[in-house]
Amino acid sequence: MPLTTAFEFTAFMTDAPQLDSLYFESQSGQIEVAFYLPNPPILPNGVSSSWQVNTETAIDELIAINGNHWRKIFTIMAKLCQSQCTSTKTWQGLRKALFVAAPADNPSTNVPSTNVLSRRLHFLSGAHEPWGDVATIKPRYQLDPEAKWHIVCGLEAQTKLGIIDIGSRTLDKQGKVRLLSINDKLMQGHNRVLLTPYLDYRQFPNLLIEQVHTLLHSCDE
Repeated sequence: MPLTTAFEFTAFMTDAPQLDSLYFESQSGQIEVAFYLPNPPILPNGVSSSWQVNTETAIDELIAINGNHWRKIFTIMAKLCQSQCTSTKTWQGLRKALFVAAPADNPSTNVPSTNVLSRRLHFLSGAHEPWGDVATIKPRYQLDPEAKWHIVCGLEAQTKLGIIDIGSRTLDKQGKVRLLSINDKLMQGHNRVLLTPYLDYRQFPNLLIEQVHTLLHSCDE
């Protein structure tokens, strides 16, 4: 997969027919879960900074600049991808190193390696001016061809991907999480597309996190 500059600001681009957008990732190649959000966070000191997302201080730096909103986003991602989401120590360790190389490749990391899902976070907004020196943006949004699961977070991300919520199956009592049926060209080859609320505690409480976590970690058992 062609990259711009590996792990420098970790602003990755993929060529057609793959998804054209900026993203953060825990590893290259096949991954278990792709998250889709409409807008990226503000980077530390803009593109001139030496900040890199694949360090164990990167997430804390983003939270310090962007506030509690992004703390919630990264926390929910960590809880969903962690093998034991009910353990405070495990999800906190994963949140701190969300986009650090997997432990098998980077033994120095403190992230538990057992059944932790590899992850990629896509940003779907066309407003990427702060990233202009890093990558050329061509908004032509598609689902990530290298992901097993797709978690489309909120109506805005769903709209940007051109997903029409028809023929979906409700997976929780509140009707907040839906498994999309395969009924058009956009979805071909992507049979695990979850439409979820935005990654916010009010919309995505712990009970919902546990339900989605169970689904993600039991699908291949």
